[in-house]
Amino acid sequence: MKLAFKPIFRLEIWHDYYLNSVKEVDALPIGFDVAEAIALIPTQECQSVLRNLRWLIRAQPYGAIVLAQIDTRDQPSLRDDVELESVVPIDTELRLAFWLVVRDRNFANYTNLPLDTPSNHIYYFSNRSGNHVGDRLFLTRPLPSYEEGATYSLGQLVSYQNGTELMTLEAIRHQSTTSESPQLINSARLDNGNGPAVNHASPASTLGEWMSLPYSQYVSVSDVILRQGWLYKTILPQATPGTDLQFSLVNLNGRETVAPAVQVPKHHPASTPLPVNLNFTGQQPGYYQLQLDGNRLDEFVLFDPMAGRDALALIEISLSPRVVLPAFQLLEERKDSLHLRPKTYRIHFKNRATRWRYRCNRPHKFTADQLPPYLQIIDAQTYATKHPIGLCHQPRCFLRDGNEKPLPAPDVSMIKPLIESTPDGSRTVTAIFSDTYL
Repeated sequence: MKLAFKPIFRLEIWHDYYLNSVKEVDALPIGFDVAEAIALIPTQECQSVLRNLRWLIRAQPYGAIVLAQIDTRDQPSLRDDVELESVVPIDTELRLAFWLVVRDRNFANYTNLPLDTPSNHIYYFSNRSGNHVGDRLFLTRPLPSYEEGATYSLGQLVSYQNGTELMTLEAIRHQSTTSESPQLINSARLDNGNGPAVNHASPASTLGEWMSLPYSQYVSVSDVILRQGWLYKTILPQATPGTDLQFSLVNLNGRETVAPAVQVPKHHPASTPLPVNLNFTGQQPGYYQLQLDGNRLDEFVLFDPMAGRDALALIEISLSPRVVLPAFQLLEERKDSLHLRPKTYRIHFKNRATRWRYRCNRPHKFTADQLPPYLQIIDAQTYATKHPIGLCHQPRCFLRDGNEKPLPAPDVSMIKPLIESTPDGSRTVTAIFSDTYL
């Protein structure tokens, strides 16, 4: 027997802010590094599972890689089509969970995520998503399709079928109603340093409502789920006195992990609400469904409030071929053995697009016809881009003012949402500016 450690799966964190490009690419460029901004940390339970399997996790500039100890006598090299056999027998009901922790305090400024995500929610990614584009496997849920008449918030992402072309669209303003054919502008690519090249996809368009992007599957509001601590509280609308309520907690693999029962007091008034308290201490962090008498009652990510308090997201990888689509399966079951099939999983963050606003310490003296077409005057000392531009770690090129003077790219530490009140009393983010003082 000849033993060696071979990669079995990679967790790649793609982020357009660090890619510095709006072009869709199939592989990460040389030098891509998000390690200073994002860390992937296995949960304590995951660390124990990895040790027992003789698997290793190693941090990488793009995220992390997991390696397994295997017999390499018949496997001298590793290719995507190679089947590997683990030295240690693998329980297919195992799950691996990793915290995604953000280290950069400006991460929310340059990442296209809602600014008002509730504190009792968390982002959740898994290989049960079934979300792939060709051979690219995404752990995020698929983006919703564009719907006529729907309400979309600023920065919201959708997929759209434009004739034969499948596109990803980003809302460049809050939209309470939408038309059948969305008005499009090209993504904020810069044309020879002279500013965003705005091409309207529809000849009838006079204003771009949506920014068109290379088709991909990004992290979105669809990936947000309730974050639940050990103690679960709920109120049932009604309960019959003297009956037993059978709860069950079902994990990612569809397995029941605990089944607490609650007896309704005999003196409880019939058809009245009943407060219920359940204790899930000791359960492994991850996705769960809470069922009552076999019916789904709730879903959430269960986590240790101490271990996961700083996490933006939880990533969960199921080893069960029974619940994972073939393209995402790490294990392939044979008649008498299990074989590992190496995989690369991707989580893709979209960079935040903002309107770049330039504030002068004295009147700029420009008129509307003196400024490039991608800029508009706000007041005597301020002008801004007409459309949002994606923030990048290394700007592709610079905008220019009315005198053809290069303008600096904005600092990501300074974004300012414009919040307006709506007739129904709610508050809506209608624009996000990146301010630069000249």
